[in-house]
Amino acid sequence: MTLYRFFQAVSAFLGVLRVAILIHWFLTLFNARNAVVDWLGMFIQPFVSPFRQLSLWLMRKTNVPLDFSYFFSLIGLTVINRLWWALYALLRGVR
Repeated sequence: MTLYRFFQAVSAFLGVLRVAILIHWFLTLFNARNAVVDWLGMFIQPFVSPFRQLSLWLMRKTNVPLDFSYFFSLIGLTVINRLWWALYALLRGVR
C-alpha cells in the first residue's frame, strides 16, 4: 500500500463518517427510530460525544434548544481531514 493510498483511505473514512453524521442528524429531526438509526448512533457516538458538553453549554447560554454537537463534529472532522492532507503534503515534500 502506498502512502497516498493510505491517506486516501483515511480521508474516505472521514467522508463516510461525515455522511453518517448528517444522515443520523436528519433522521433524528423526524424522530425516526429503527435499527438503522440505532446503528448509526452507535457508529457516530465516539465522534459526536466530545462536543456534547460544548453544545449543552451553548444551549444554556443562548436559550436555543438545538443540539449543535453534530455541527461541531462536522467542523472538527473537516479540520482533521485538512490537517491530514497537510501532513501528507509535508511527508511527500520530505522525500
